[in-house]
Amino acid sequence: MGTNPATDGYRRGRYDDHSQYASQVSPKLSARYELSPTLALRGSGGVGFKAPDFRQLYLNFDNGVVGYSVFGTQEIAAGIARLQQQGQIAEILVDPTRFGAIRAESSVAFNLGLAANFQQKYDLPLRLSVNLFRNDVHDLIETQVVAQKTNGQNVFSYTNLSRVFTQGVEIDGSYRLTLGAGRLTMSAGYQYLDARDKSVVDAIRAGQVFRRNPETLVTEQVKPADYGGLLNRSRHMANLKAFYELPKQGLSASVRGIYRSRYGFADRNGNLILDTDSEYVPGYMTWHVTAAKTIRQLTVQVGIDNLTGYTDPQYIPTLAGRLWYASLRWNWQQRAATQPNSL
Repeated sequence: MGTNPATDGYRRGRYDDHSQYASQVSPKLSARYELSPTLALRGSGGVGFKAPDFRQLYLNFDNGVVGYSVFGTQEIAAGIARLQQQGQIAEILVDPTRFGAIRAESSVAFNLGLAANFQQKYDLPLRLSVNLFRNDVHDLIETQVVAQKTNGQNVFSYTNLSRVFTQGVEIDGSYRLTLGAGRLTMSAGYQYLDARDKSVVDAIRAGQVFRRNPETLVTEQVKPADYGGLLNRSRHMANLKAFYELPKQGLSASVRGIYRSRYGFADRNGNLILDTDSEYVPGYMTWHVTAAKTIRQLTVQVGIDNLTGYTDPQYIPTLAGRLWYASLRWNWQQRAATQPNSL
């Protein structure tokens, strides 16, 4: 593309040559166009490729602390059989014999965004951006809950979803204030995500998907509005952060909040899709705080992750409770920069 300062474009590609899966060329094109000193339009499109890794094929892992298990697709049948012999399986959610060879994942992605920076023209320390995205994926490699254990934890493996799309919008913004000798930066972000299996959407529209009503026990058709999309994807996610610093004193502190709306965990009514409230993990929010002090090249930082101590051992075993931490960092580059040149 041209070298017009108002226009930037990039072309690049990647070639994957795999001994087990088909080779693929993955080109990508991106461009940026300045509509004005304040607004810029950005867009990109590309092709992606991802082969299954060792973990997704051959992992054989039992977490001895939390109690969940993860098996690759080549190990899941034997792993479930072993746990059943040990009396650790309470319920089989998906037939482990359905798992076997897993295919490589390929995708086509498009993004279109608008970015606004009001600093240069209006001397206003405000930045905003909006981004629309769409991804069409073939053979998506997806985490799958296979069984529940007697300890309340789960057994996980991996599977392919043949035709999937994800689409949505991302909004980000930041604003900086000067408060005396300090600076306060406020930032926030939001994402809306719609992620669905195309074959499920087609089957529901054709009236071919059914479920049993948990109250009346009558079999009924699943309606398009009932389908919750792919598992482990929240429709809404948001974050906000306040960062305050006193540069001359070498002090800084931040508070950050992360919100995740409810998301599907596993099929429970036997129709292999997300379509009832009992199949969701409740939404939640976590808070994180940090404080730091810099003395010459040494920075001391303390913080608390998950300030409120939110946990959900059954559905989110990786989310620990309140975590306190401290760290020391020495900036060698800054020290070297202050040394006189001896040459």
